[in-house]
Amino acid sequence: SEHGSPPQRGRVLTLHAWTRRATAVCPTARWVSKADDDVYIVTVDWEAQLRMIAAGREGRAMLHGKVVWHNWNVKHFVPHSFDYSYNPDNWRRVIDYLGGDESRARFPDERRRFELCRTHGARQCEWCPAEAECTGPFPFPTGWLITMSAPLA
Repeated sequence: SEHGSPPQRGRVLTLHAWTRRATAVCPTARWVSKADDDVYIVTVDWEAQLRMIAAGREGRAMLHGKVVWHNWNVKHFVPHSFDYSYNPDNWRRVIDYLGGDESRARFPDERRRFELCRTHGARQCEWCPAEAECTGPFPFPTGWLITMSAPLA
């Protein structure tokens, strides 16, 4: 990069950079949104939804959009998602499986998914292959359109 710092990579840092930039450029904005480039937004409807969410909650942190649970692999700088819910048993089972306890895979499809972690490493595994490499879980907004209230952004 221009000043010698590493480029911002990944979904987490990209979203963080966008929210910081948006709140700096528009300090009085009540909401900050992120949308994919091919999204068609009916702005009147979107505004009505945001007004409904904010009713009686002014000044609070609010999120409108899809949220998934992520772990973050700090060694390979990639996210690992649990989609709509976080289940610590899933994380523990894949770690045990990769440690040699193949009984931790409950069915053939799960065994195939666990094997992706072994054969393709952290970049293809949906769980962190070693607890020491992982931070989280934490909720992460994702999807084609998300909006955060200014206190959250």
